[in-house]
Amino acid sequence: MPQLKNSMRAAASVAAAFAMALTALGADESRDDLLRLFNSRLAENPKRFATAARRVAKGAEKGLVLNQFAIAIVADDAFFPADLRASIPDGTMESYLANRTKIEFAAKNKRNAFAWYLLSLAATNDTERVECLGKAVSANNDQALNELGVRMINVARADLARALEDLRRRQESNSDEEEVEVARREAESKRLALESAQRHAAGYFRRAADKSDSNGCYNFGAALYYGYGVKQDRMRAMEFLKQAAKDGQPQAMSLLGECYRNGVAGTPDLTAALASFKQSADLGNASGQLNYGLAILRGEGVEANPAAALPLLKAAADKRLAEGMFEYGKCLLEGVGFEEKSENGLVGDELARVRAENADARARRQREAAAWFYHCAVDHHYSPAMERLATCLFEGLGVEKDERLAVYWYHRAAIGYDDIPSMRRLAQCAELGLGGVRKSHEDALWWLTKAKAAEGVRCARVWLAQHKPHRFDRLRQLTGGGR
Repeated sequence: MPQLKNSMRAAASVAAAFAMALTALGADESRDDLLRLFNSRLAENPKRFATAARRVAKGAEKGLVLNQFAIAIVADDAFFPADLRASIPDGTMESYLANRTKIEFAAKNKRNAFAWYLLSLAATNDTERVECLGKAVSANNDQALNELGVRMINVARADLARALEDLRRRQESNSDEEEVEVARREAESKRLALESAQRHAAGYFRRAADKSDSNGCYNFGAALYYGYGVKQDRMRAMEFLKQAAKDGQPQAMSLLGECYRNGVAGTPDLTAALASFKQSADLGNASGQLNYGLAILRGEGVEANPAAALPLLKAAADKRLAEGMFEYGKCLLEGVGFEEKSENGLVGDELARVRAENADARARRQREAAAWFYHCAVDHHYSPAMERLATCLFEGLGVEKDERLAVYWYHRAAIGYDDIPSMRRLAQCAELGLGGVRKSHEDALWWLTKAKAAEGVRCARVWLAQHKPHRFDRLRQLTGGGR
């Protein structure tokens, strides 16, 4: 593929340079294992990471300095095999970590790019981490190019999330309009900073992709797919994703499956999508498990089987993937994939007993669903989870009924994250005077207009742009009845 510039000469040059760097640290024999370890770590590939970790650990036992330090800095990762961690005494792990001085010598005196990358992972603060990554990036270390790009985006997203949270708090408090406007400007500034970070990150990803690095191909392909930092071009994105998937990158397999499912190249191909999702899921990737589970749940490319989809959705949820937490919570709440005991042919006490057992099972599922929605909303600021949590509160599903708290979550999702279903529910609350919202047809129309604007209706956007934020933009204006 011309765009990737993956000539054999360039690949050989990179491999030779890396081999020389590792030889200086006495780890030439395990360079492939080290590459697999950190590439699979970046790719969120648990199975390949675990296999590589065991091989690197064997090299550490032989006294290879780089292996020892590598094991020490990844031992606390969620994907690190628990039995392997338990087999390494704390004293031994401390001695592994003490090799930092040798790694620092290789980085500073030998200009070893991979050593700089390892130091970035062992850094104790963001300033040190970025400095080390910058050194590794200057030497075109593939892992550092990807790591720094992802870190830049994540930091910018976190800054934006904090700014939006501050804006929300001011909107919900007694802050005057001037303070709220300052918070709005700060949030807008953070949005622009995120866009800048995405542009810089896309440049790093492209550099890694140009060297045929599978993580770089995935990251740059994802940037093209979503339009992060570059002009959106999903057809071109597929080229990079195919290359990464061919090299075993599970995130690329999952996103490539979405391309097939959505018909990016033409007619949707659900069979190809299913196969790509399965490949990713089999490698233990959370996105792959989510997409494969949803395909089975919906019957996309395969006969629908909700019961078989549940373990996949739960696996994605257990890995704390926001969409996985949400989708698994939905199945719990709606009873999708769960079988209840049959009541057919039962009478009297036996019927009452089975009905009670089914009701208890539903109540347990609803409580668990509400918990998933809550953690997804709080930990990931995922607006669909906020809206579904609000619905649980409004209707008393899995939690004690609390209409006022439900309105709080609807408002938070609507104002902070432009969640359209939440806007429509707030319009309903205003129309009927529910949840402590003052009954007002005008307020209801305002929320419906805001929902239309979020959906892309031009006249609604024009109207909102010409009017100051409505008083209902602030939750403190919500007064009246409701629990």
